[in-house]
Amino acid sequence: MPKTDTAPAPKTQKPKAKSTDVAVLNKKDMLTTIVDMAKVSPKDAKAVVDAMLVVMGQALIEGKALALPPLGRLRVQKKQDQKGAELFVLRLRRPATAEALAQSDS
Repeated sequence: MPKTDTAPAPKTQKPKAKSTDVAVLNKKDMLTTIVDMAKVSPKDAKAVVDAMLVVMGQALIEGKALALPPLGRLRVQKKQDQKGAELFVLRLRRPATAEALAQSDS
């Protein structure tokens, strides 16, 4: 049975040194939202989120695609080495409708 609880809207911040006007969800705000939504302790949520980010990052570095409903399918489209960093261009494919997102959640 699909969950009927709606997730609280996570807090977002505007980037400080970017020229684009894009809201940013930082890790701290994401953890706060997860703690509220899942009713778990901050310590437990942090451990799970940290592990999840490590696993996702390693999979992308290895060239694997991520199939993560309801988020969607994520894959590396392009990779470049830059001074002191690697640049990954990612492609995210999501269902087009809210109904499709709800179905993938069940």
